[in-house]
Amino acid sequence: TINGFEDCAALTSAFIDGGSLGDDTGDSGDSEPLVIQPKTQFYFSGNLAWPLNPRVIPLASAGARQVDAARAQGRQAREQVVLGVVQDYAGAWQGQQAIALLLDQVGLAAAHARDTDALFQAGVVTKDLLLRAQVEQQKILLQLAQAQQQHRKARRVLALLMGGGLDSIGRLAPLPEVDVDRSGAMDWGNAARDGRPELAGAKAQALAAKNMEIDAGLQFLPSVALQGSYSWTNVEAGFDGKQDSWWVGLGAQIPIWDGGIRVHQAREASSRRRQALANVEAVRQQVTAEAEDAWDDWKAAQEALPVAALERDLAAEAFRLAEVRHRAGATRQVELLDARAALQGAELSYLNTEVATRVAGVKLLQSVGKARAWAAETAGR
Repeated sequence: TINGFEDCAALTSAFIDGGSLGDDTGDSGDSEPLVIQPKTQFYFSGNLAWPLNPRVIPLASAGARQVDAARAQGRQAREQVVLGVVQDYAGAWQGQQAIALLLDQVGLAAAHARDTDALFQAGVVTKDLLLRAQVEQQKILLQLAQAQQQHRKARRVLALLMGGGLDSIGRLAPLPEVDVDRSGAMDWGNAARDGRPELAGAKAQALAAKNMEIDAGLQFLPSVALQGSYSWTNVEAGFDGKQDSWWVGLGAQIPIWDGGIRVHQAREASSRRRQALANVEAVRQQVTAEAEDAWDDWKAAQEALPVAALERDLAAEAFRLAEVRHRAGATRQVELLDARAALQGAELSYLNTEVATRVAGVKLLQSVGKARAWAAETAGR
């Protein structure tokens, strides 16, 4: 019963007649009201849309290729850092060795100046020869001061690259030589195409551009998505007593007209792919030429080294003989000074050739993408 009425007809008659809507005990309608729906109710609802679009495949592949290209750029940067450190280290080591050579020349020039001064005091030579010996001594001292200044600058740059202070850099050891096959059987151009990170990065960029072109073409297809919804409430439904409901559907979007944007994007993606392929070929030719040039430079430096060594030995012997003849009074002072200058130039030339040869070897390894591996192996030894 509802408020005392046994059926719907009795309730309707009470409404029509204006009678009481109380229960059958004759109350005036102050009984507890029937609760049809509570005042508070909790809801939970969740929606899901899962696109079923083939575009995700080329987009994911393009993203992976972009990551590969970024990693290749990182490897390229590390190769450049290794080469830069080697060049600065070679410069610092060259300055260190040049200072040692100039110190020896300073000693020779000072000894010659003392001998000339003794001869001048004895009246054997004129004052112009004494002044010439003193000028040569001061020129050597000036060269030594300039070499020391350049050496300090090179050490500061090296300390900055290594991330430490000057105190952490002691006396520099000779730059290690690079063991290179001199038979000429090595195809350096092919090695560069296989090992250079620039080419690997360019190829990854080309693959990414190709996948983006595929994605631009897939934009013309309808996009399909799987959709669903689920709801729950803490109040039971009035008919079946259930508290939740759900539905699943499949939706599709069909492009009809967009003003030509998709066509423009497809053409642009195709153009980027062609540019990326052209860049791959350009990088391939560049790394091949760089590797072959590096091989020629290293080979030329190797051939120049024994010639510089012979010139150094010849200048040393010529200076020794000139010094013996000068002490015996058989030669003039000018000949001795010229022999000493030739010896200094030959020693510095040999040093420069030696440093250039070792740096050329590192450049050769860098041209095929192996400088970092060589540096790690050298540091391990």
